[in-house]
Amino acid sequence: MNLPEIRKKIVSLQEQRLPLELKIINSRSKILPGSLIQVFTSCTKGNCKCTRGEKHGPFLYLNLTVDGKRTQRYAGKKSDKPIVAKVKAYMDYQDTLAHIRKINKEIDSLFNLYRSLLAK
Repeated sequence: MNLPEIRKKIVSLQEQRLPLELKIINSRSKILPGSLIQVFTSCTKGNCKCTRGEKHGPFLYLNLTVDGKRTQRYAGKKSDKPIVAKVKAYMDYQDTLAHIRKINKEIDSLFNLYRSLLAK
């Protein structure tokens, strides 16, 4: 890769990064650190399908830290929708931030390559 190609790639990555940064900066969603998981369960009824391997579910559960302790709780009630929305917003925030970090890492490696080509 030559210097003009590196410059062009850096500019392209910066253009990809900007909307992601603006997405985070302009977000007004409240977030709640945690994650959502789907859980399949078995019951204790003797002739139930789950005793033959077909588990019940999926049921939505929240993984949260409450009072410094990691907890898991069912999140399928209507009253849980605001909490689920905040956790989803947190997960989206984290995904967007991870994408920004990946772009930054690529830009950094391109600048290092750029520097080494300038030093020749």
